[in-house]
Amino acid sequence: MSVQTIMEFLGAGDSGDSIEEILEQYPSLQQEQIYACIQFAVKLMGNHYQVNKTA
Repeated sequence: MSVQTIMEFLGAGDSGDSIEEILEQYPSLQQEQIYACIQFAVKLMGNHYQVNKTA
């Protein structure tokens, strides 16, 4: 399962799944793996990207 998929579960609007709900739905996942996905997303968002318009 990808980091993107887990983050989509967690951030699905007002009805996003909790970590506990994800673990119930996917028993092969571990809580540490979900936290690792969150940490990865935070680090990725911490990078400063700049989009330049081209003429």
